[in-house]
Amino acid sequence: MALYLAGTPYNAWIASIHLGSAASGSATFALPLAPGNYELRIYKNGNSAKLAVTSRPIKAIAPAAAARNPNQILVVYNSSDSESVNVAKYYQTARGVPDLNMLGIKLGTGVQDSIDWSLFIGQIIPPIRSRLTTLEAKNKVYYIQLIYRFPYSVNNAPALVNGEAQLAPGYGLRAGKMLCSHLMDPFYDAENAYNTLQPTQVLNNNPISGMIGVNFYREPELNAYFNTLSLSQYRQLPGAKRIYSCMHLDSTSKAKAKAIVDHNITAEGTNGPQGTYYFDATRTRADLEQYYPTLSGVQDGHDYLTWDVHRAKDLADAEHLTTVLTEGISFSTYGSRPPVVSHPNAAFFYDYHGFHGEPDNPAGPDGFSMAQSYVAGSIAIIVEDPNVSFRTGPAGAENKRIYDALTGGADAVFAVGPGVDDGGAFQNYWGGMVLRKLLLGGTLGDAQMVNRSLHWNHFVIGEGYYRPFQAGPSQPTRSSIRTSPS
Repeated sequence: MALYLAGTPYNAWIASIHLGSAASGSATFALPLAPGNYELRIYKNGNSAKLAVTSRPIKAIAPAAAARNPNQILVVYNSSDSESVNVAKYYQTARGVPDLNMLGIKLGTGVQDSIDWSLFIGQIIPPIRSRLTTLEAKNKVYYIQLIYRFPYSVNNAPALVNGEAQLAPGYGLRAGKMLCSHLMDPFYDAENAYNTLQPTQVLNNNPISGMIGVNFYREPELNAYFNTLSLSQYRQLPGAKRIYSCMHLDSTSKAKAKAIVDHNITAEGTNGPQGTYYFDATRTRADLEQYYPTLSGVQDGHDYLTWDVHRAKDLADAEHLTTVLTEGISFSTYGSRPPVVSHPNAAFFYDYHGFHGEPDNPAGPDGFSMAQSYVAGSIAIIVEDPNVSFRTGPAGAENKRIYDALTGGADAVFAVGPGVDDGGAFQNYWGGMVLRKLLLGGTLGDAQMVNRSLHWNHFVIGEGYYRPFQAGPSQPTRSSIRTSPS
């Protein structure tokens, strides 16, 4: 017996129970938070022919999302650094953030990419907890917005090991080095491993994740995505955890950091960024359709993301957006380098390429790894591990695609799976889920929350409060995903 989103394929189960040979009995399933119609099905073991299915759909209903207002933002900046203070004040004015929602923390002057765990738990977490508690006595906060020159990584975190993540001993929480990975759950409400410092860390600890069930990795291949709750919807539920979006309003210069909010406000006025939606896939769709799902054995995790690039492109096409798909390499030439491709005037750029040993191009554009220019309010989703500073991006170095995107003018950058070199953990995001959430009228912070984990290397440059698409009944082009069963 298995739980499904109604209408999804046989192999897209969310949870399953083996019934054995019992003629009668009972079984309990936890209904996902994702709103939609679900059903229970019974199959004979190893056979895709249904023996029984619930006669009526099991409906999950969510509360209405709260309207955006600046009281929902906590702005955190380095009060010792004049550049950080300047950008914080600029953002406050642009979005109308109340004074009480502005929190300065003294961290010294100049650019600091990393801080030690002891400084994080001694000087950053306590004032953030205190201010959130004060603010939420009146209004819920959903967005922790870190400002220009604030540190983005943490060194020497406790080494909590998680077997499910397939991490080597000595990694665990320590490998979750991105600072926002810890601020998304600042009270350790969703993950109590911080409180006990025991090896209980899990990577599926996000209570509103878009990656639902043990079969989550096959969602792109099966086109079985979920309509997840927004942050405000989830936080209205009884017993909701105190979780937050956390992003960096940051870039390669102070001017570019300020421009992010200006560009986002412009895009909000035009119902989304006005440009081309680019999708760069490592493998061709023909290869994927030929080899899956019949390919035996464990599928390559990189191919799950490749499927997602193709599915995201399908979604953008259904919404009548201007799209360009570049298919990289086939199974027969797996690992070869594709030609450099131009990506001008990008509104959305989803790149899944660059693993498997293909070197960056030190002489020019990074081929599949970057868009050359971006329009106002643009979003890039890039496979990256920011183990070199995104603020400087030394020429010719690996892992500088974030820097390339920011230099080109991207206003938001999702780093998919940063830290994967530290033990091979699951990727954080399906880019198709991110795009879907935005097209349905979600904020960038809502889109961040479609990930599987709160504590695995979140790194997003952008503004959580940004809502590019004003989706709803007055936007008929959004109807295809608003009414979709998935």
